Amino acid sequence: MPIPSGAWIKLRGKEAEWAFSWIGFDLDDCFDLFRVSVRQADVDEHYDFGPCTVWALRQLTRVFEDRLPEDAAGGGFRNPDPRFYELRKRGQDYNLIVRFQESGFQKEFGLSCPEVLVDRKFLNVYEGREA
Repeated sequence: MPIPSGAWIKLRGKEAEWAFSWIGFDLDDCFDLFRVSVRQADVDEHYDFGPCTVWALRQLTRVFEDRLPEDAAGGGFRNPDPRFYELRKRGQDYNLIVRFQESGFQKEFGLSCPEVLVDRKFLNVYEGREA
């Protein structure tokens, strides 16, 4: 089966929707782009973090599928400039912080009791499982 070129995780709540997207798999171990999108009050915000490895997808998937002892994940990226995200889970509630160090931008989001949707097609094929 051909490997998908991307993957996503979506959280849908009453007040907002978050999407974590991995786009443009290079057929080795990296994606061209990791993006976090937040929609709330009819406003769409997109935060591009640049290239990332499959490890970042695995880490977030484990948090959302309750397979990590920790209830947090995050990452730092240097392309195009230093950018960070941090996700924390407390029971059924989530907190997300996006920070772009160079510009001083920082924004925090909260989401209560969302529906969590994980696209496992990419990881299943990548790890040799059925899609």
